[in-house]
Amino acid sequence: MMHPELLAKLVSNNFCTMPAKVVLQLTTAFREGGLCNRNGTFSYKDHLRECQTHVLALAGDKDLICPPDAVYETVKLIPNHKVDYRVFGKPQGPHYAHYDLVGGRLEHACADRCPELRRFCLQEAGVIHDSPVRRSGSSSDSDSLYSLNK
Repeated sequence: MMHPELLAKLVSNNFCTMPAKVVLQLTTAFREGGLCNRNGTFSYKDHLRECQTHVLALAGDKDLICPPDAVYETVKLIPNHKVDYRVFGKPQGPHYAHYDLVGGRLEHACADRCPELRRFCLQEAGVIHDSPVRRSGSSSDSDSLYSLNK
């Protein structure tokens, strides 16, 4: 369950300034088939294979809104060479839920998330060319990092 103070901040800072039609469109993400346009004629998932830019897909190990498995199902729709999949959280903690990653409520969320975002941006800008990717079978106790690059 989301901390009440965080929920109030999320709603007051985001959804109250968002047009009602956009909020209605976002509700489609929780329906069969996933996010689509307001009238349901265009499913975004159906077009992910056409993605032309590199995607960093993030998930929190304890995210109930968009669990790692759900993020991975979406990631599989994007061409392998265009996506890196990152799950934040460690078996012994800290653990991450949706808004820990989105809003950085927890101090360690920002400390863990920001270096990965920085690395991704620098790599996309061509400033760095290496990628410290660990496969899902890694025995490391650090955060899981999955790359679909082959």
